[in-house]
Amino acid sequence: MGVGVGGRGRGGVGGAGVGGPRVAEGYAVRDLGDDALESAVACMVASPEPGVFLWTPEFCRRAFFAVADPEPPRFPEGRAKAAVHDGRVVAFVIGTLDGTIQLVYTHPDHRGRGLAGACLVSVLEAFERRGLARADVPVLAGNGPARRFYEGLGFRERRRYPQLHRGL
Repeated sequence: MGVGVGGRGRGGVGGAGVGGPRVAEGYAVRDLGDDALESAVACMVASPEPGVFLWTPEFCRRAFFAVADPEPPRFPEGRAKAAVHDGRVVAFVIGTLDGTIQLVYTHPDHRGRGLAGACLVSVLEAFERRGLARADVPVLAGNGPARRFYEGLGFRERRRYPQLHRGL
């Protein structure tokens, strides 16, 4: 079963007044521009989803373009943020124009430094600047670490929905 998590923020969706995560020394959070997409794909490839057996660069590229605008810039208005270290994307968050968080990844070698949290808070602040009142993120009910991560940033469960599976 999946979980729709929403209702992030006090008086809005952003991190204003909440004191979001700080970025670890040696890292910077910036817009995820078209010039960094291949670096972000490499980060995603290194961070496979549990249970996905075909996690290839092409699969990850398709996930990006499923949520991207068709023409550059692919992620305008601050809805995609990346944590960069030594010129490489090591974490990123991508949201849609309607306020849904779609992709959140951190390279395994860079976890535990608050990078995804800092990226997420930055995307939420961009949502708030656009006038959105709520942000949502779909999370698998059994993904306890992700649920704790989002709940730690103020998200709360809003609804459950079934996730259907079929063996092949």
